[in-house]
Amino acid sequence: MTYDEYKNTNSYKKAKSGSEVDVVLFLNDDPNFTPLARGSGLSYNETFERIPVEEYGESGVNEIADGKHALTGSITSFFIPEQNDRMDIRQTFQGREYTILEVIAQNPRTQADGTAGTVLGALLGVKFSGKGVDLAARGIRGMNAQFLALEYLNGQQYAEVYGS
Repeated sequence: MTYDEYKNTNSYKKAKSGSEVDVVLFLNDDPNFTPLARGSGLSYNETFERIPVEEYGESGVNEIADGKHALTGSITSFFIPEQNDRMDIRQTFQGREYTILEVIAQNPRTQADGTAGTVLGALLGVKFSGKGVDLAARGIRGMNAQFLALEYLNGQQYAEVYGS
């Protein structure tokens, strides 16, 4: 199904729960390499710096200049030793760049209506900036990884650049 066809479905106009969206993370140089799986959360923020400009002799701000753009986020997952061994560390983080795709998850309903696998959003130029591990006596061990990204594309933009 193309993205334009997806826009004509009921799914396009409805809210999505987290369980309806899969997060696909892969290394750009090797799409089969993923440092995290069994994720339980994805969070990201895109911010735009706005700088108020006030000049001598003026009574206040007359202009707001555009500054830098930042795209930051984190992925929460379960701690799995194999994934921990693949995660970026001091000796391996340089030069690694990833892509994160948000896609409609596979389930009987999405397979029947043809929407499964549709890309809803993409984070490009992802570089991990840190990781953390949490452990509670009565809970499952978790891991989270913080990242920076160069660009976010919504589903329409992704389809226009990469097709479908």
